[in-house]
Amino acid sequence: MSSEEQPKRSAEPVGYQLRRAREKLGLDVSAIADQQHLRTSVIQAIEDGDYSKVDTELFLKGYVRAYAKQVELDADAIIRDLDAELEPLRKERERQHEADPLVDIQRKKSRKRRIARAVVVLVVLVGIGFGITTWMADGGRRLPGFSPSTVSESTEGDSLAAQEEPVDQSLEQTSESSSAQSESDATPEVDEAVDVQGVDDGATDVIHDPVEQATEEAAQAPTESAAEASVETASVENVTDVSAQPEAIETTESAQVTEQEPQELGEPAVTDEATLRMSFSDACWVQVTDADGNRLTSSLYSQGDVLDVAGSAPLDVIVGAMSAVASLEFQGEAVDLGSFRVVNNRAQFTLEP
Repeated sequence: MSSEEQPKRSAEPVGYQLRRAREKLGLDVSAIADQQHLRTSVIQAIEDGDYSKVDTELFLKGYVRAYAKQVELDADAIIRDLDAELEPLRKERERQHEADPLVDIQRKKSRKRRIARAVVVLVVLVGIGFGITTWMADGGRRLPGFSPSTVSESTEGDSLAAQEEPVDQSLEQTSESSSAQSESDATPEVDEAVDVQGVDDGATDVIHDPVEQATEEAAQAPTESAAEASVETASVENVTDVSAQPEAIETTESAQVTEQEPQELGEPAVTDEATLRMSFSDACWVQVTDADGNRLTSSLYSQGDVLDVAGSAPLDVIVGAMSAVASLEFQGEAVDLGSFRVVNNRAQFTLEP
């Protein structure tokens, strides 16, 4: 948009334009003040350009806009001219505001609140991420077709196969040594018997054969029974050790799952929310701010309008024209309008549950 298309600002002050239009219509200051429920001194201050008599710029613009409509002027053009006049005042007010130590304290409090919210959100996100990681790690540890019983069976088979070979070898060695010892023990007996009785070689062979056979059978019988007892004892001990392995595996897995469970996070505290409802019988400026510093509304309401807002308690309310408020409800309950302190038809109060 070029500078030629922009509306030109009038060189005349806003107060002078309003006064000239009022006098042109033949209205006096009291007529304008009565219609806006204001003191005549406020209207006079606006016409004189003394804007310090009005508390806030928001109310000032509301009064000027209503004044412009009363005297049949272009309200938007008047507000643009007013913005240009207020710019130096804004800069001066901003310098004073920055120099106020209370402002610095409030700024620090606001920064701390923002940091606290960010920390809470970060902790929640970390907790969710930790829970998902733990769940995925626990689910990936168990492969399809894998179970403690499979481990038990394979371990049992390997242990039995490894223990059978030494047992067989020990049985063979024991049998061989027993046989050799039996033969060596039987030979002197047979020779002695032959010398004493003086029998021939045929009789010696007949006597030697049954004695040797009996000796070998007697030596092999205890050896075989001892070997069988050793095999049975080793098998029972091995099976007992292997059967205890699934219980150890299950105990270890349950302990790991218990250690990896995420800790519960504390829920952030929830502040109380308050509701405010106002109805109006005439034009009225209203500003409502909640406990967190959020401006819930700051507008000019007309006859028949209804204001409904909600925010963190307590609520700070500024009413520009108390006579224009038809009713006020806080937390669903009617509030007595006469309980508020009203100065020049203006009231400022705090509503708490």
